[in-house]
Amino acid sequence: MSGVIAPRTMSEAGIRTSGPGIRGNRTGLPLSEADSATLLAGYGVPFAPWGVAQDREEAAKVAGSIGYPVAVKVLVPGLAHKSDIGGVELDLRTPRELEEAVGRIEARVSDAAPGGRTGFLVQRMAGAGLEMIAGAVRDPQFGPVVMIGLGGVYAELFDDVAFVLAPVFEANVMRGLGELRSAALLGEVRGRRRRDVRALVAVAQSLGRVLLERPDVLSIDVNPLVVLAEGEGCLAVDALVEVSDRVEEPPARCPETAPERPSEST
Repeated sequence: MSGVIAPRTMSEAGIRTSGPGIRGNRTGLPLSEADSATLLAGYGVPFAPWGVAQDREEAAKVAGSIGYPVAVKVLVPGLAHKSDIGGVELDLRTPRELEEAVGRIEARVSDAAPGGRTGFLVQRMAGAGLEMIAGAVRDPQFGPVVMIGLGGVYAELFDDVAFVLAPVFEANVMRGLGELRSAALLGEVRGRRRRDVRALVAVAQSLGRVLLERPDVLSIDVNPLVVLAEGEGCLAVDALVEVSDRVEEPPARCPETAPERPSEST
């Protein structure tokens, strides 16, 4: 059996949300972005440098330590999409810009989320690269499945994704990437260096390991995942992990190393 599911859109897979991303069919509890990033970083997913602050002054200290320009995002318990309530501001280049942005977010969130916030996530801007989407979900037919495709603002518009079975093998990810309509963007384009596909493969493999080793994790959504030039890696910018409050299956461990599985049946 091929490790790549025949081309399916997110909607065909039955896992589309109201916005770009991936979600399981069961109701999950979203972790905060900080907790999501911490969990995924523990499995080797690289993130743009970030830190958590409680107020404007702390936000400026975090930004000073990680470097400008930065984005600031509100942390609200149970809130999956921060931009829906005006909880995100981008490309802030000075302490004054950052403190003013935090003030604007505080004002908006006080009206939209009366339950309050738990802080702010300050993150260095990732820089120029190809914005991809990566995710994972427990598909009712295939089990743990990893998704890769064109991301950022184009994720929902083009729905250009491929699904790979877990455990995730490099050959299957490469085949899935080759089936994307946007596959050419990963190569050299008008003098621009090809993207770091191996780093993208490594992220897909990490997401597969999360689902295999953590039965409480229902779904993972990393969007955008900025893929830099070859040899420079990739950086996750935003992540959402949904967990269940009950475990339905025993944990399974994905081996750290395994022989390559052919992508086609023999």
